[in-house]
Amino acid sequence: MKKWSLQQVAEYGERFVSEGDRKVTLNFALFEQANVEAVRLIELFSPQKFLIKVTPVNPT
Repeated sequence: MKKWSLQQVAEYGERFVSEGDRKVTLNFALFEQANVEAVRLIELFSPQKFLIKVTPVNPT
């Protein structure tokens, strides 16, 4: 299964934002072993263009 890198997602999302538009919302569902750094997300997804939601996935 092909997957996009976060860089590819950011580049694609940039296409949907023009001045005066709403931000593109991204929802990250993170699990315990997920390796995601907030600093890296901010570097890739401009806070002026993207709204990032982080949802923890709790094991059942």
